[in-house]
Amino acid sequence: MKELDEFNELAEIHKALSHPARLYILQFLMEQSCCYTGELTDILPFSQATISQHLKVLKDAGLIQGEIETPKIKYCLNLENWGKAKNQIELFLNENQGVAMKNILVLCTGNSCRSQLAEGYLRLFAGERAKIYSAGVETHGVNPRAVATMKEDGIDISGHTSNHVDEYKNINFDYIITVCDNAKERCPYFPTNAIKFHYNFPDPAKTKGTEDEIVSEFRNVRKMIREYCEKFIEDNLKNAC
Repeated sequence: MKELDEFNELAEIHKALSHPARLYILQFLMEQSCCYTGELTDILPFSQATISQHLKVLKDAGLIQGEIETPKIKYCLNLENWGKAKNQIELFLNENQGVAMKNILVLCTGNSCRSQLAEGYLRLFAGERAKIYSAGVETHGVNPRAVATMKEDGIDISGHTSNHVDEYKNINFDYIITVCDNAKERCPYFPTNAIKFHYNFPDPAKTKGTEDEIVSEFRNVRKMIREYCEKFIEDNLKNAC
């Protein structure tokens, strides 16, 4: 059972998201490549006073940061708090449905290649039975070859991001899968009863050779990871609703 303070924090987030104008503002800021310095009155049919009130609610909730009062207007999403808020909401929803979805974390060194492939296949085979996360003990960015090799198999991971494992420290994981020895050795302590699995897949990103040889190795590792993920879901989630 959550502590009251956690519910208070969650309620503040929901309050901040409870007005369509604030949702519009957040959506607008998500689409910006850097902090916004203009006046939102140019894009929203509200007065400056009304917009200022909405910005204050979002800033008080920690979802945006910067200066929201003239003349020093410059603000953007608080990405760290936004990620935490997203995780809190997802965790709350998962914990309070009829049969809770399982939380599965795939962990690799840089959350660049192998863990991204595994996340894609676990999502495919788990469906609505599990919420899949992937992370790294470092962040190296999503490998473009990983995106390309999954596209060949009909799975789009182009929207995946490279995340650090610390972003998910407040999530109660049911399963943690490390897909390389380095991640297993450096896997942080999670205060959960998560069941840990490990399989050291070869890293196709380290393949040397011609373009055809590199592509072939990515396909080989993809096949290995697909088979592992399909069996993992069959063995561990076959009775989940």
